[in-house]
Amino acid sequence: YSNPEEALAFIKDSPDVVLVLTDESMPGMTGNQLRDQVHLTKPFLKFILITGNPAGDEHLMHNSLRHGRFFDFINKPLDFEKRGEEYFATITRIIEGEVP
Repeated sequence: YSNPEEALAFIKDSPDVVLVLTDESMPGMTGNQLRDQVHLTKPFLKFILITGNPAGDEHLMHNSLRHGRFFDFINKPLDFEKRGEEYFATITRIIEGEVP
């Protein structure tokens, strides 16, 4: 979704969603805000945060992972040539239920 409000509605209404990949910088809502809204009704849903500029917060990745807010954190630009297999392996493990 290009609109986080539409994504939020879909995620809340769909029982089949097991993983959300979200950018931190979106129009009208951050990835952290999206995660917080979803976790009100789906506290066990996994999130991966993607960001190229964590709004000047150099501790965003550390705090997000340490406090369990996000399952993983991916820096932009995405590098599918070097890290594509790693990205897809993580996503596959989550979708197949191999992570708690």
